[in-house]
Amino acid sequence: MAASHLTALQEELGSAPPRGLAALSEEEIAELAGALRERKEDQALALKQAGDKAFGQIPRLLRGPVKKMVLRG
Repeated sequence: MAASHLTALQEELGSAPPRGLAALSEEEIAELAGALRERKEDQALALKQAGDKAFGQIPRLLRGPVKKMVLRG
């Protein structure tokens, strides 16, 4: 495994990759790291959209105070 691909995978996982991944080629490790990064980005976008949609259900006059409470907690 190339150190750069392994480092990229470790950054995406947030910890050391499982030892079993040593059986993968450098290209497969790079592809896995990229797929993880893409899924994290997709998840973050979906979470933001869900939050925005939920926030839109709150009456306008309450949005400011509710936003302050949510962001504080």
